[in-house]
Amino acid sequence: MLLLMETWLAASEQGLGHAELADLSRQVMALACDGFRSLPSCFLEDGSLARLEKFADRFTLRGVTPADEILAVMDRDGGPLTLASYQALEADWLAYLDR
Repeated sequence: MLLLMETWLAASEQGLGHAELADLSRQVMALACDGFRSLPSCFLEDGSLARLEKFADRFTLRGVTPADEILAVMDRDGGPLTLASYQALEADWLAYLDR
């Protein structure tokens, strides 16, 4: 089990690439989804739960974050993230969440 200081250090260096942090993030996401499902129906009518579950599927459950996709684009492009690249990523994220 990671101690708090070790957790912060692992998070800063490895993100969800650290197996224990990835597992903890999946556990927290499961709690968040379960808690969201228990909310009154007025909170669930706008598709927020579906978006949360899709976010979990695309990122948390795979052990990655949106930042990992940003870093992949920067790697692909060989430099800093451009506004156009970020806007393309954002459009892709929104389209995925709204499917």
